[in-house]
Amino acid sequence: MMENFRKALYQTCLKADIPILSRDTAAKILAVVYIQGGDERMVLSPKLKADCDYIQERYHVQGGEVPDETIIEYIQHYVSTLEQYIKDNDDWPQWVYDFFMQRYNFKLYKP
Repeated sequence: MMENFRKALYQTCLKADIPILSRDTAAKILAVVYIQGGDERMVLSPKLKADCDYIQERYHVQGGEVPDETIIEYIQHYVSTLEQYIKDNDDWPQWVYDFFMQRYNFKLYKP
């Protein structure tokens, strides 16, 4: 039920041109998804899937579209920052664990 509500809310916000996820938040989500890859919990999380669907449509990061330039810069920043941190520490920064636990209620695996 909550999943349907979230999808309807996101679709309404898209149609009304109301940004429900900031570029910064969207970039954080996509950067972690890019680095973590096919973590089963990510694939099966209805909230994360709804967020990713919203981000794709809102910021035009679906295939064949011209993406929002600013979000691409944000994503590149977070990916490079996270990759460097992981390389130096062999782990996610604490904010990533906190962010995913708070937002999606699961702990990420070490990268």
